[in-house]
Amino acid sequence: MKKETLLNYRKLSSNERVQFIDDETVDFNDYDVIIDAILGIGIRGRINREISAIIDDINNSKAFKLSVDIPTGLNPDTGEIIEKCINPDLVVTFHDLKPGLEKIKDKVAVVDIGLRR
Repeated sequence: MKKETLLNYRKLSSNERVQFIDDETVDFNDYDVIIDAILGIGIRGRINREISAIIDDINNSKAFKLSVDIPTGLNPDTGEIIEKCINPDLVVTFHDLKPGLEKIKDKVAVVDIGLRR
C-alpha cells in the first residue's frame, strides 16, 4: 500500500463517523441510493476481485445509482468499459462533459466548479 494511502486509511479508520464494512455483510437492496465514487479518472489496468464484486452488487441492487465524475470502470477519455463498470442512473461530473461520457450523456449532469473554459 502506498504511504499516502496508508496515512489516509489511518485517518479515516480513527474517525468515529466513518464505518468500514465488509462487502459480504451488506445487502445493497437495503439502500435507496448508492453513491459510486470508488475509482476515479486515473483508473489503470485491471479491476481487482474485490472491486469487481462490489460493481456486480451495486449493479444488481434496486437502489438509485449515482456516479461521481465518472462511473467506476469506465475510461473517461474513450468510454471504453474496463472489464465491467457501474451502470448509473445519474452521473454528476465536473466542469465539462468528458469524452468517455458521450454515449451516456442523457444520464449526465455537468456541474460548474469555476474553471475557465
